[in-house]
Amino acid sequence: MIEHNIVLPREFVMIGRGIILIEDAGSRLDPHFNITGELEHFAKKMVSQKFSPGNLVSGGFNYIVEIEHLLKDLPDRLNSTLDKVEKGELEINMNHSGLDELKDQLSISLIVSALLVGSSIAILADKGPRVWDISAIGFFGFLISAVLGIYIIIKFIRTEK
Repeated sequence: MIEHNIVLPREFVMIGRGIILIEDAGSRLDPHFNITGELEHFAKKMVSQKFSPGNLVSGGFNYIVEIEHLLKDLPDRLNSTLDKVEKGELEINMNHSGLDELKDQLSISLIVSALLVGSSIAILADKGPRVWDISAIGFFGFLISAVLGIYIIIKFIRTEK
């Protein structure tokens, strides 16, 4: 099933497992036990009830009533919406969850990028105080970039879960 990317709902798997267990227990008690024959009766009964003319007619009637209400209200609702568009009163509100967190991560990523570029320039300039024979400004810039980079990676891993 994994080969074909088919995923069965958990409930189906549990029903199948239950049927297999019942088949096993039934065949141990009675070698002529056939669960398929036993289930066939119930399956036919369920299908005949679901697709009986009475159920189909009542379901179809309810569907027609819903369509009637929809079609009856549609012109008024459409006119109301078009009036709002003409008057410029139509507002569309969109709420995207997680956008603020994405904005924060992007801001920190840009800061890290700027620190890395600035630190590289400071090291290449070879001016100012030195730490371990490299520019102190560049060294501390790389250090801060590393800490913020690790923070971004940890935050990314946590949001993926």
